[in-house]
Amino acid sequence: MELETIKNILNFIRLKENKEIPQKWYEAFPKQKFIISIKDHPDNVVYKHENDLDLSYSNVKKLPNKLHVIGDLSLSGCEDLEVLPDDLYVRGILDLSNTTIRDLPDDLYVGGDLYVDDTELTEIPRNLYVGGDFAFGYTQLAKENTDEQIREIVASTGGIIKGKLIRTFDY
Repeated sequence: MELETIKNILNFIRLKENKEIPQKWYEAFPKQKFIISIKDHPDNVVYKHENDLDLSYSNVKKLPNKLHVIGDLSLSGCEDLEVLPDDLYVRGILDLSNTTIRDLPDDLYVGGDLYVDDTELTEIPRNLYVGGDFAFGYTQLAKENTDEQIREIVASTGGIIKGKLIRTFDY
């Protein structure tokens, strides 16, 4: 089935039927290729990926809103990806190192470690939850704030970082 046909089916189900796409339907197609290939992901469709999702150094420009990754999500080196989707949930590790990401979405949930080393990140979003370590070396955020200030900013925005703050690549 052509990707354009898949896109049309998704849009029809979303717009005309007002329903989520069943997980088993997605399993018929390679998930990485599906995400990378469709540029205009349908809104209001929850896309769940049951394992690790490695899109490192790919040409992905946009991820679908309401993306839930049950494992790790690696976007390291994705130079064309500038914005993360709303309602991003990653149960494992989220690796955004070496990207052009400037902002993290509000209500970002990362159950494991969050790596934003060597990004253009300057601010902490509202309600950030990081269950592991937060690695933010080589960012403007690291240059302008002490560890104590980072923790205060996170707490003041309703967020939680359970692990360590890491400023270098030595992890």
